[in-house]
Amino acid sequence: MLLAGSALWAQTDTKVESGRAVTSADGKKTVVVDRFTPMVDGEPERFSGRMLVRVTSSDGSAARQRYIEASQVRVIQPPVWIDGNRTCAFVYNVAKNSNGIVYFEPETNRALQVEFVMPARQMAASGKVEQELTSLEVAEFSAQGVLKTRNIPWKGGSAFPLVLPPLPSFDGQPYDAAFLKALNDALSAYKDFLKRNNITSLEPEQASESFSEDESWLGTLACGGTESYLLGIPLTGGTASDVLERTRAVKTAGLSLSCSQHSTGEAGEHTMSDSRFLTTWKDGATLQVMKESYGAETDVPVVTPIKSLNVKTGAVQDQATTGTQGPSGVVAPGPQGG
Repeated sequence: MLLAGSALWAQTDTKVESGRAVTSADGKKTVVVDRFTPMVDGEPERFSGRMLVRVTSSDGSAARQRYIEASQVRVIQPPVWIDGNRTCAFVYNVAKNSNGIVYFEPETNRALQVEFVMPARQMAASGKVEQELTSLEVAEFSAQGVLKTRNIPWKGGSAFPLVLPPLPSFDGQPYDAAFLKALNDALSAYKDFLKRNNITSLEPEQASESFSEDESWLGTLACGGTESYLLGIPLTGGTASDVLERTRAVKTAGLSLSCSQHSTGEAGEHTMSDSRFLTTWKDGATLQVMKESYGAETDVPVVTPIKSLNVKTGAVQDQATTGTQGPSGVVAPGPQGG
């Protein structure tokens, strides 16, 4: 079916493909996933990521629907019902090793979009093939708006902002109700954390994270609107709520972070910088903000400590000193966990 001059995409014909309708086990609800593909000059947009989830009830009550958009979608799997008729879910493929899951609650018109990259690797010691989580992004769509989180994977799960245990192996089907509960608990704990700290949302600065030597703490920089933060996150401590209640969040004025363009929603004027900010650990309790600056005549960075945070006591200290040439014990952050 073609929708000419669609209200969603003016001046563009849109091809609508509806998937197979799936009825809940009790027969009370039916879900259909539509895919919208804009046609430009008669050619379809490649891998369109525009989807609409529609749920109707057999008793004739008002239908529910939620629009979801991904960066791109190759294949949409038929939806399934989990938790009775309370939640429907479906999987879509983005690219090799990259997939998404949408959970939709028709009663509340709330949806969760989970996108992750989980390549398979063969373990040298055992020869077994295991899946390694390298990226996890979650978005919640509700009456209150959209809350997006870009997470820091750790040991198969997520360390921050959502605190999640290792994800199950992915077999092409939506994760079950147990995973959905853990995800909802993590989101609830994160919202409580934001409220306690008077923050709207946080986005970790990529490549700024560091782990203490004993892997008991995670340090990272993050953006929250126009503010920048230094965060010390415990990697042990029970539930997501327990972990985030012990997390230290300190404002760090004057840091120019890349993530500020995303968290404010405006790119503004942005030029390439000759410096970047990251975190390191001086000892098991002292988290430092470091500035790496590159001179015009050398590839060796000048490393300057800016601020330190004692994650156990919460004490903050400004540490700006004369920069030193070379890494000075600074290890560039990279993939963590195992």
